[in-house]
Amino acid sequence: MVASGCGGVILKDGKILLILRKNNNEYNGIWSNPGGKVEEGETVEEAVIREIREELGIGVKIVRKLSDYYDYKNNEIYGIYPGYEVRIVYGEPEIKEPNKIGEIRYFSLDELPINIAAWTKQFVDDLTKTKMPLDKSKLGLVQVFWGNGKGKTTSSLGTALRACGNGFRVHLVQFMKNGANSLEQQIPGEIIALEKFPNFTYKRFGIGGWVIKKPSEEQIAECRKSLEHVRESLKDESIDILIADEILYAVQLGLLTEEEIVELIEQKPKNKELILTGSHIPFPNINALADLVTEVKKIKHPYDTGILARKF
Repeated sequence: MVASGCGGVILKDGKILLILRKNNNEYNGIWSNPGGKVEEGETVEEAVIREIREELGIGVKIVRKLSDYYDYKNNEIYGIYPGYEVRIVYGEPEIKEPNKIGEIRYFSLDELPINIAAWTKQFVDDLTKTKMPLDKSKLGLVQVFWGNGKGKTTSSLGTALRACGNGFRVHLVQFMKNGANSLEQQIPGEIIALEKFPNFTYKRFGIGGWVIKKPSEEQIAECRKSLEHVRESLKDESIDILIADEILYAVQLGLLTEEEIVELIEQKPKNKELILTGSHIPFPNINALADLVTEVKKIKHPYDTGILARKF
C-alpha cells in the first residue's frame, strides 16, 4: 500500500514545532506536526517539503526517515503516514493557511500537549528512542591550513566528511571562486558528494575573474560580503563547524586584513569550530590564536609539467 499522507518533524533547541489544526471535523483542536497528502506523481519526500512550505512558508531539507504510522478504520489499514525529521534551510515558520491552522508553537519533547495527534506522538517516540545527543564538548578549536602545496581545501573538506558522518552540522563558505563565468560551473565533486549529507550546507562567493595585482572595488565588496556571511554563520547555533575556505588568500591579496581575521577568531563562540584555509604566506597573529596550524608544502606538482586540474 502506498503512502497516502506524510509528515515532517522540525526540531529546534530540543523542542518540536507543532501545528494546532482547526476547521477539520476529524482533527479539529489537535496538535500535530506539519504535513498532509501525497499528491499524484510526487515522492513522499517531495510531498513533505511541499506541505511544509505551503503550511509554514519555510524551506526544509530531509534529515532522516522516521517510522510509518498506520491509520486503521474498521480493523483495516486505511492509510500509511510516513514521518521524516527535517531541518529548516530558509525562512521562519509562520501560518500560511489560517483557515486550517490556529496556532504554531514549539514544545519540549517531554512536555507535549495532551491533545496531540497519535502519529506525532509516534514520531516523537522515534526521536527519543533513537536520537542520541552528540558530544559537542570538544568543539571550539581554530584550525589553519596554509602553504604553497595542494591540499588545503581538501584537508578542510576531509574534516567536514568525518564530522558529517558523525552527525555534526558543517557549513562551508568559499571565498573568491571566480574562475568561471558561473559559480555553478565550478562546483567540485567533493562538494557534490558532501551535499548528500543533510547536515552539510555551503555558500560560494565570487564575481568572475581572478584577482590580479590590485583587487577591484567590486572584488573587495564581494569579499566583504563573504566575511559578513561568515560572521553571521558563527552566530547560527545550528552550525557546529564552520569552514572559511580561501579566506587567507583574501588576506594575502589585500581584500581583507589580518586584523579582521584576528577579530573573527576572538569573537567566535567558544563551542564553534572554525577552519581557515588559503595563502602561500603565514600570518603570525592568526597562527598564534589557532589551535592547529598546518603548512601544506609543495615538493612536486603536476601543473609544473603541464598537467591541468583533474576531477579526481
